[in-house]
Amino acid sequence: MTALRRAQAALTGRVAEAVADTVGADTETGRAVLDGYDRRFPAPPPDDPPGRRRPGVAP
Repeated sequence: MTALRRAQAALTGRVAEAVADTVGADTETGRAVLDGYDRRFPAPPPDDPPGRRRPGVAP
């Protein structure tokens, strides 16, 4: 799941570049697109330190 979240966060960055190059990140359309991606694909949480188990996750 972590890899999926990282890929989704990277997608958000790529979309931000495309928005900036096309409609502009400071336009109403650009802000709407970026906000939608930020809500659907938030940045993943930082990795847990090695050896630390998360509750409910089998080793």
